[in-house]
Amino acid sequence: MQAGFLNPGGGQGRRRDQRPRREGRDALEVLPGSAWFLVLKQLDEYDHLAFGLTCRTFLDAVRTTTEKQSQHPQEEKEALLRTDLTNRVLCKQMPRFTFSWYQWVLGSFDWKVDSPDRDEEWNEDKYTGHFYDSDLMYLAAFQGSKKVMKWLVSQGICLDIGDWKSVEAAASGGHIHVLKWLRSEGCELDASICQRAAKGGHLEVLQWLRSQDPPCPWNENTCGEAAKAGRLDIVQWARSQDPPCPWKEWTCAHAADGGHLHILQWFRSQDPPCPWDWRTCSWAAAQGRLDILQWARSQDPPCPWDWRTCDWAASGGHLHVLQWARSQDPPCRWSVGTCASAAEFGHLGVLQWLRSQDPPCPWNESTCDSACRGGHSHVLQWALSQDPPCAWSGWTCADAAEHGHVEVLQWLRSHDPPCPWDAKACASAAAGGHVDVLQWARSQDPPCPWDAETCSAAARGGHLHVLQWVRSQNPPCPWDRWACAWAANEGHLDFLKWARSQDPPCPWDYRTCQYAAMASDLPILQWLRSQDPPCPWDEDTCAAAARFGHLGVLKWLRSQRPPCDWDENTCGWAAKGGHLDLLQWARTQNPPCPWNPRECKRLAEQHGRRGVLQWIEEDQRPEDRDALDVEDELWMNIDDYSDDQYYIISDESEEERYW
Repeated sequence: MQAGFLNPGGGQGRRRDQRPRREGRDALEVLPGSAWFLVLKQLDEYDHLAFGLTCRTFLDAVRTTTEKQSQHPQEEKEALLRTDLTNRVLCKQMPRFTFSWYQWVLGSFDWKVDSPDRDEEWNEDKYTGHFYDSDLMYLAAFQGSKKVMKWLVSQGICLDIGDWKSVEAAASGGHIHVLKWLRSEGCELDASICQRAAKGGHLEVLQWLRSQDPPCPWNENTCGEAAKAGRLDIVQWARSQDPPCPWKEWTCAHAADGGHLHILQWFRSQDPPCPWDWRTCSWAAAQGRLDILQWARSQDPPCPWDWRTCDWAASGGHLHVLQWARSQDPPCRWSVGTCASAAEFGHLGVLQWLRSQDPPCPWNESTCDSACRGGHSHVLQWALSQDPPCAWSGWTCADAAEHGHVEVLQWLRSHDPPCPWDAKACASAAAGGHVDVLQWARSQDPPCPWDAETCSAAARGGHLHVLQWVRSQNPPCPWDRWACAWAANEGHLDFLKWARSQDPPCPWDYRTCQYAAMASDLPILQWLRSQDPPCPWDEDTCAAAARFGHLGVLKWLRSQRPPCDWDENTCGWAAKGGHLDLLQWARTQNPPCPWNPRECKRLAEQHGRRGVLQWIEEDQRPEDRDALDVEDELWMNIDDYSDDQYYIISDESEEERYW
């Protein structure tokens, strides 16, 4: 969650002696500045945001302390007014935010409706750069504050937003009383809930979940998360049940990743032992746990390994692991990715050792590309100084440009012959918002080529200043429909308005509305449709809203005159995502949204959406149930059926493009 500065208001009343009121800043200066550093040290990092926004003196204390403690002060300066609410941090220390804190945050900061998209390279431990309303609901559930959750519901925030489920947060935080309340509110339990309880180390929550009728489902991730957390007691209880909690090859890998040799040994001592594969050795190597790797390889038969063991050891800079792995008979395999992994994370000593071996570890252009991506010019210079030098490619310049390393880019192009570049370099610079890199690249003779991807990349990043510069050139950088689509998807209304105000305007098509619906950005959708002529839409717009459970968006789409079209994909995506409220609403309209009940049932069953499955089987109109029964009977007679042969919807279309 990221916040901006607030404007603290209010003032002190006149004292009884009628002395003039002193400004708050001057009053604070009565105490020496070092006193506020002592106060700050007593606060959790969770509270630094509120402390820093109280007044300028407190903000200076936060800034000074953060920069002194950081090895990367510039990065920390940019992150001063952030509160890290990732799962990794929450599981380490339970927050203690008050009801007033939630009211302050919701009323003071800009926030986005809905939640981050888990389908596109989502990482729950990664800072998103946006404050979503789902952040507060998830945090309140994790903290176990039912009072706050009820208040957030009264403010129009749903208990479950997209794939962000309050039950997951409550299980992670260990709050059975919240789980009971959420169940009474109709929230479903699925396998992810047991996984979260295990990850948080809450055996009593896991036992309660499994005591329900029917028991909350679980899968191999439950044992895996317990193993990674070092909770042997949870693993032993889960495996003692009848039937036992399932496990798979990556269960052992989770124990290795967490550095828990005793749990790995217990896994392998069972009859039959927990299976393992290359992941166990690779994850141990990534963490630098040579003891785990040595034990795994000493077993009979030894735990499998492959080139990924060396790759992941190199990425972590664990030279001692690499040296041991390569000293074995036969040595552990390595690959071109081993050198690239060392280069990306700046481990020059590891790279030099790899290349000093006889024969040397192979490398290719990915080593230079990775060094540029990480901004490690010293690694790049060494690699290119070798005889023969390491190869490079068009991605070498692109990776330097994307991360704003203009000096690295200049050095690459100063060679004879220069490192090759193409339109990817300009697009990458635009994606990173580095107009200085773009200006230098286009000032060369001949200039670095560019294409419509440059404008699209600027749109996705919301870098309006980049777009304005590239379009001001003579001739301007070309653009296409994807610029508007990505701007809509990322919520950059100012970008859209400027792009459409040009002569001629930036082109758009139905994807612009589709991407806005996907992001649940109703203000952008409303603006798009208010234009003359309105931005086009089609049935994919409703399907996009249904895919992520955006019922409010779907209702608005269908309330227009004429309403936005819909088709079977709307119900299909709702069933797949477990969005029962949306599916029910769509089917109760007049006329109802088209659907294929058999396909919806299959998707719900495949993805564990029990509430949707029960509704399809029990709560449908007689004619729908009859059709479902007939189709199920036909379905059972298709012996050679596979998912690849029959589908209505897919996770990606051929037109979706990702960086």
